[in-house]
Amino acid sequence: MHKEHINNKRLNELLDELKIKKPEIYEHSLKVAELCNQIGNQLELKPVDLRELTISGFFHDIGKLVIEDEFHPIYGGKILEVCGVSGTIRKAVYQHHELLDGTGYPEGISGEDIVKNSRIINVAEIFANANYEIFNFRENSPSAKAIELLKNNPERFDSTIVEALEDVYNYKKESDNFINTYLFF
Repeated sequence: MHKEHINNKRLNELLDELKIKKPEIYEHSLKVAELCNQIGNQLELKPVDLRELTISGFFHDIGKLVIEDEFHPIYGGKILEVCGVSGTIRKAVYQHHELLDGTGYPEGISGEDIVKNSRIINVAEIFANANYEIFNFRENSPSAKAIELLKNNPERFDSTIVEALEDVYNYKKESDNFINTYLFF
């Protein structure tokens, strides 16, 4: 996510602050935003919805500038509200740790009460947390294990979103195999 894509001076300042004070969260947020964008493309989201999803993915952990515990989604939503960010993005950030079965936080809501962008961020974040690199194609790699974990828990994670992530992963895996097989003898 580049600063020129964000049309809010305070958000740009927050990006700078995050990059300096919490570089690991900044890098993680870049990975989650990239995954959200790829999943959203796979789900054929409209351009405006894809943009909101990508921004939400990038700012999902902005509350960690204030607090590192399970309350960070609440603080993230409040920070974005002060910056005048749309309710759609704020809600996605606020709900990104909610799970379909109601065992998530901060409210413990379930199913369709969780906005789609939050469900996408949740899946993308689990996948990103399993990897130092976003895509690792070795058998039994953290990437493959993360996808299996997500697939084996449809009561917690939206299976349509998990399938979209798996499609993105498989496409990248096939592309990587093609490049390695045919271009690098």
